[in-house]
Amino acid sequence: MIMPRADLRFQLKPDPQIGIEKTMTVPDSPKRYSKTKIASCLGPDSDQARWAIKEAKAFLDPYRNLIHSLILIGSYALGHAGRDSDVDFLVLTRSDEKGKRLSRILLDWQLSLLGRQEKRTPVELQITAFDEKQIKHLFEVSSPLVHAASHGEVIWDDGWLKTLLSRPYPKWPTKEGAIEAFTRWIVWQYYHSTIQLKKDISRHHKPNGLCTEKGRCVGHLGGDILARVISRMQYITLPARGFLPLSKMEARTMAVKNYGRSAWRPTMLALAILRKERLIYQRDFRVIYPFARSLFRECLRICGPRDPKVLEALKGNAAIYRAMRRKKGNKVPAQDPADL
Repeated sequence: MIMPRADLRFQLKPDPQIGIEKTMTVPDSPKRYSKTKIASCLGPDSDQARWAIKEAKAFLDPYRNLIHSLILIGSYALGHAGRDSDVDFLVLTRSDEKGKRLSRILLDWQLSLLGRQEKRTPVELQITAFDEKQIKHLFEVSSPLVHAASHGEVIWDDGWLKTLLSRPYPKWPTKEGAIEAFTRWIVWQYYHSTIQLKKDISRHHKPNGLCTEKGRCVGHLGGDILARVISRMQYITLPARGFLPLSKMEARTMAVKNYGRSAWRPTMLALAILRKERLIYQRDFRVIYPFARSLFRECLRICGPRDPKVLEALKGNAAIYRAMRRKKGNKVPAQDPADL
C-alpha cells in the first residue's frame, strides 16, 4: 500500500557523494510547503480545475467502458497551483486492444488541446494515460507518479484503482525504478539535446552566424527537450535525497531546498520553457546547462555508473547519435554523456 508521506520510513544504501544515510524519515512538515501554499492557492474546487474536469469528462465519457480511473493529480489536486500551472490528469485504461486504441485517441486529443490552448483557454490540460500492465509496473517500482496518484483527486474509478492502492508495494521510489527512468527517458534526450544545442548555439553565434548578423539571439530549438529532462532527473535525485515531489511546483521548492538558491533560476527557466514551449536563448542555455549536467551526474551516481543497464544505455545512445550524424556527413567524436 502506498502510504502518505508523513508515515514513510525507507531504506537507502549510503552514498557518500550525496550524503544519504541508511535510514531516513520524511516528515510532512508544513514548513516544507508553506512558501508554495502562500504563493498560490488554486485547488480542485477552483474555476480552472472545474473547467478542466468538465472538459476531460465530456471527452472521455463515450469511452467510460474502457477506462478504470480518471484522476486529477499535481498541484491542482494538492491545492497549491499557480495561475500558470497546468491541470494534470492521469487516465488508467484497460490493457486489451480497445484500451490501446483509446491511448492513441488520448494522444491525438492531447495534441488537439495544444492547438486550442494557443487560442487562450482558461487553463492548459496535460493528459497521461497508462494501461493495467503499465500502471501495475509503476506501482511495483513505486514510481513518483503513483504517489501523485495516491494523493490525487479521484474523479472516476470502477474499483480497480482502489484495489491496486490496497496492495503492498514499496513505500518509496526504488532504485530499479530510477534506473528504468534514467535509461529509458533521460539518457538519450539529455545526450541529444545538449550536443545539438551546443552545436547550434556555437554555429549561430560565430562571426558569420545568424544570431551575430541579427545582433541578438533569435532562439534555438531543443530547449523544451532539455527542460523536460531536467524535470525528469529531479524525480530521481530528490527522492534519493529524502524528498518526494508530487507536482512540478513541489519539485521546484524542493530543488531550491536541496541545491541552494542557485537552483532557483535554472528550475524556473526550465518550467517557463516547458509551459510556453518556446525557443531557448543563449543566455538561458548558459544558466540551465550547468544545472542539467550536475543533475545528470548525480543520476549516474544514484543509478550506479557500472550498472549493466546504465552502461548499455550510455554506450548504445552515444553510438546511435554518432551513426545519425555520420549519415548527415558530420564527424562526431566519441564522448561520454557524463562529460557533456
